[in-house]
Amino acid sequence: MRFAVKAVGVLLLTTASAVHAQTVYPDVEYIQGREGMPDKVKGQLTIGDSTIVFSAKDGREMISLPVEQITEVMNSFQTDPGSFGRKLALGIFASRKSEYLYVNTETRDRVEVLVFKTKKNMSPEMMAKIRHNLKVPAHSAAAAGDVAPEDSSR
Repeated sequence: MRFAVKAVGVLLLTTASAVHAQTVYPDVEYIQGREGMPDKVKGQLTIGDSTIVFSAKDGREMISLPVEQITEVMNSFQTDPGSFGRKLALGIFASRKSEYLYVNTETRDRVEVLVFKTKKNMSPEMMAKIRHNLKVPAHSAAAAGDVAPEDSSR
């Protein structure tokens, strides 16, 4: 019985640490940037330590990016002042503010700029999380116990 309780406790701790390593941002809309995906898609963006995954609302994984492919991340805020009719009807509430997250990627085969529309006040946090993951070094061979060869170009 004790063994079963310990095993469940270890399983819970392992699961909790794995879930903690990624952050899910709901209500994100893919706008453009991926070849073969011309349509806008609503879904969620999951930012992990080593990957960024965009999934549609039905759970289908649409885009998966290893962090190593990301070269730059930016955000922007845009305001649409609204049409004349909307200003007449809604007054000061006629304008719409939108936030966007831009993820630049580069592989040997292609260069992309993926554009995502985010919820209000979420793009700065998303950008910061991705930038942090870009700065964290990947597990290197030296960390695994292997010694990297010396640079012979000196």
